[in-house]
Amino acid sequence: MMRSKIKELLKKGALYGITDAHYSPQGNVAAVCQMLQSGIRIIQYRAKNFAPDTMLEELRELRRLTKQAGALLIVNDHPDLCLQVQADGIHVGQDDLPVAEVRKLLGEGIIIGLSTHNREQGQQALQTSADYVGVGPVFPTATKPHEPVVGLEFAGYVARKLDIAHVAIGGINEKNLPQVLEQGIKSVCMVGDLLQSPDMPAKIQRVQNLLLERCQP
Repeated sequence: MMRSKIKELLKKGALYGITDAHYSPQGNVAAVCQMLQSGIRIIQYRAKNFAPDTMLEELRELRRLTKQAGALLIVNDHPDLCLQVQADGIHVGQDDLPVAEVRKLLGEGIIIGLSTHNREQGQQALQTSADYVGVGPVFPTATKPHEPVVGLEFAGYVARKLDIAHVAIGGINEKNLPQVLEQGIKSVCMVGDLLQSPDMPAKIQRVQNLLLERCQP
């Protein structure tokens, strides 16, 4: 079951891939190809301000590629697109449809991720059927410049106090990653630092090695 798979991946320590055309001059599909070839097994398709037809076309190709690689495909914000391409899951924010409504629309088998930004939202997530929570922005980030930074303290709270799979996101890069992992976080998302890297496969390898090293029992 896909819901079990994502929980297992995040609890073991995973690098969670997200698309962002702003940082990918080669395009979303080419960026995801590099991610998959380098061993990333969770891909979230996030495409702000793209036309629906463009998103659908890219998602169809990403569905083919992720299936081929045995990876999970998560769609950001769009239940309709998630259904159309038979993605494995959806990620929603606090201002999107509530998790209960998304679950009714998409069914019991679909993965649902929920963004959280403070302790109250983290606690509330436990009362939903969300499979994992996004924790952030941990640091200032150009991808969401208007989001208040939650800091390392909230990341540590989620990692140590909440019994739910999680992934830290927001301004995380190879340099500050150890600070994040010291909080007990096991899985992270690096957007700008990863997508702008001149050697993405090498960076992915270094980060995955660090995650595996820190997540050993």
